[in-house]
Amino acid sequence: MTAKQILEVIQKEGLKETSSGRQKAQIKAGSVRF
Repeated sequence: MTAKQILEVIQKEGLKETSSGRQKAQIKAGSVRF
């Protein structure tokens, strides 16, 4: 998977996730890796 694909998955999961804090943490972790 490319970084773009991973970010898309994170964003889709974020829409399902009620906690925006968790979504931001995932996005931050993703940006650190790539």
